[in-house]
Amino acid sequence: MIISKKYSLKSLFVGLVLIFFISNVPADNSLKVMLYGDSLMAGYGLPQNENLTTELTRNFKKNDPALKFINASISGNTSKNGL
Repeated sequence: MIISKKYSLKSLFVGLVLIFFISNVPADNSLKVMLYGDSLMAGYGLPQNENLTTELTRNFKKNDPALKFINASISGNTSKNGL
């Protein structure tokens, strides 16, 4: 029983050390905003340069160039599909 406790503590310590070193990887300093919705949010029927994602990126790029918008909207989905 004592041997298994020592083994458990050692493996816990090694795991925590690994997590610490892995979590110190430099991160991307940009803030990402994901847009999720239906065909209106996806920009169905609009040219690629006129959808909401492009307009938001264009408007916010002047003030915060690190802000990135990701359009995860899918045409044809309803709010029921997202739940």
